Amino acid sequence: MAQKYVMACDLGTSGLKAVIVSMEGEVLASTTEPYALYTRAPLYAEQSPEEYWQAICRSFRSVRGENFAAEDCAGIAFGTQWKGIIPVDSDGNALRDCIIWMDKRAAAEAQEINEKLKFAERGLRLYAAADYWSKLYWLRKHEPEIYDKCAYILDTNGYLKMRATGNVVCDITNSYTRTLSPQRQAFYEEVLTACDIDMAKFPPICLSTDKVGSLTAVAAADLGLPEGTPVFGGCCDIPAMVIGSGRSELGGTHFYLGTSGWVAGVVPREPNETYRPPLDAENDIEFLGIGVQVGRGTDWMLNLLYPEETKTLGKGIFEFLNKELESVPAGSDRLLATPWAFGARKPLASTSARAVFFNVNDKHTRAHMAKAYFEGICYMLRQNRERLYKAWPQELESITVCGGGAANPHWMQAMADIMHTDIIIPEDAQGRGAIGVACTALIGLGAVESYATLKDHVRAAKVYHPRPENFAEYDLLYDQFKKLYASLEDIFVTLNGPITG
Repeated sequence: MAQKYVMACDLGTSGLKAVIVSMEGEVLASTTEPYALYTRAPLYAEQSPEEYWQAICRSFRSVRGENFAAEDCAGIAFGTQWKGIIPVDSDGNALRDCIIWMDKRAAAEAQEINEKLKFAERGLRLYAAADYWSKLYWLRKHEPEIYDKCAYILDTNGYLKMRATGNVVCDITNSYTRTLSPQRQAFYEEVLTACDIDMAKFPPICLSTDKVGSLTAVAAADLGLPEGTPVFGGCCDIPAMVIGSGRSELGGTHFYLGTSGWVAGVVPREPNETYRPPLDAENDIEFLGIGVQVGRGTDWMLNLLYPEETKTLGKGIFEFLNKELESVPAGSDRLLATPWAFGARKPLASTSARAVFFNVNDKHTRAHMAKAYFEGICYMLRQNRERLYKAWPQELESITVCGGGAANPHWMQAMADIMHTDIIIPEDAQGRGAIGVACTALIGLGAVESYATLKDHVRAAKVYHPRPENFAEYDLLYDQFKKLYASLEDIFVTLNGPITG
């Protein structure tokens, strides 16, 4: 008997994952596709919108294969990295490559916005070089011919929805110019006015579960699906992972450890403010960067400590590393590592910070240094988790961890010990974002009642229980770790220049 299904993708920084999901929320098939990252100048990070679309076309055709009939696809949705900037003309043609979230070219523009709107005097968070609005202003100032020609400035997800349906719309989780919050909307308009950017260049917003159109004949032929297949709003990667991790309940918290990394918790919305675009009508996601570029930093650490093994073993380096770490005790014999080779994000937000191995003695090996590096990321996670307590002070019985980092057992056990709580690794920990995106289509179709329903389909592949005998050592080291940045900040600034955000 034919089985209806939905298709979705999670389009990240280094590639995308496409999934076929049953109408009950079960993953039936998945595949991945890479695409390039272009760094044509210092601090630049761009990707090709056309390469995005072609990767989706290849993955959708590949994942269906011979096992799933195209006519049984009930709907599709896209999940994407956030804060992409893609100007398009009136015919929907991209006028330049996408300026992605990790681009940091707009330091001067950030400073100008801060000064124009007197953010410091108003007690508001200062914009940084990587902020969406700073880069919008950069586009307005440095590429005026593109700004004048563009009919719309789309985010990555909005571009894909336009390619699929011909309709121009932005889902609420990817919109940073339009919102349902009157207070936040007034603030957005204040910033855009100061930057001389026309609000009319940004599309209307929709909910992630809204049907935004149907596949055009051209898009259907590209994707190998029937013309008229429903397309839903979709979402950005953070709420996608909240949904896919099964932690969309109030207070639910997950960590993501991939190319980037974050802490995200669903917390009560403040009466007059929206911290992040809402996951649903009642709750908000509080998102915190974890202070380190996880994937890039781990690659740096491996190349530093295990250069030959990394070169010869390829992906087998991780199995080799797991064996090496077996001999290192909790706390790495009191070796501390700051995982800031590329600067530090929240809670430090310092471009001057750098990696440090502290308290090294002649008994420490490279395995000690590797484990201390992973423990350092855990300390950053704990700092950010404690910041969430202000909005949601209840203690957690567990935290779900998704992304490639979840496959490292020594890292995950250290995390359980440092957090004093169970660490749950779900099945398909790297693909939970795509599954969360698929859920937006399932809700839109009426096949799934709510985001919370998906939790019943998230099975734990592994649970790491905290070991109380390690609490005292890790608490001692955590307290010392928190002191390191304050002690070294003046040195970092002297050697590496002032903090620019």
